[in-house]
Amino acid sequence: MKNNGIITFTSLEDAIHDWAKQYRPLSIDYEHGAMIYRRESTEVTTYRIGKTIRGTKGSKITRPNVVLAFLYFYGIESIFRWILHRDVIAAFIHTHPRPPLGFSYRRHSKEDLGLLKLKRIKEVIVVPYENQEMNREVKSKPSA
Repeated sequence: MKNNGIITFTSLEDAIHDWAKQYRPLSIDYEHGAMIYRRESTEVTTYRIGKTIRGTKGSKITRPNVVLAFLYFYGIESIFRWILHRDVIAAFIHTHPRPPLGFSYRRHSKEDLGLLKLKRIKEVIVVPYENQEMNREVKSKPSA
C-alpha cells in the first residue's frame, strides 16, 4: 500500500521480502542496512522501512559493515520516527556481501547478535548475497 509516496506493509514479513528483493542484488561488495518500523493505530498495524544506507567496503583490517548507518538509525532516525509518528523499531535488516571463496556470510556475526542486547532492538535480520535466505534472530524473552 502506498500512502503519500511511502510504502506501507501489512506484515513484517512483507516488508522484509520487499527490502531483500531490492537490496540483495546491490550487495556484492557492500552491506546495506535499514530499520523496519511498526506503527499501530486502533484500526490497523502497519510496517514501514526507514532510510536504507550503504555501508563501508571491507579493508585489510575490517569486514564490510553498516556500523555508522546503524548508529544513525538507532540514535537519530528512530527517535524522530517515535516523536513524529509513534513508530517503534520492529527490526534491523541488513545484507551481507559476497564472501571470499571458501567462506560464508550467511549467518549473523557476533556483532549482529550483540545488537539484540540493545533495549529497542527486538529482531536482527541478515539477507546474504550468496543465496536467497533471510535469516532472522529474535530477542529471547527473559526467563522467570
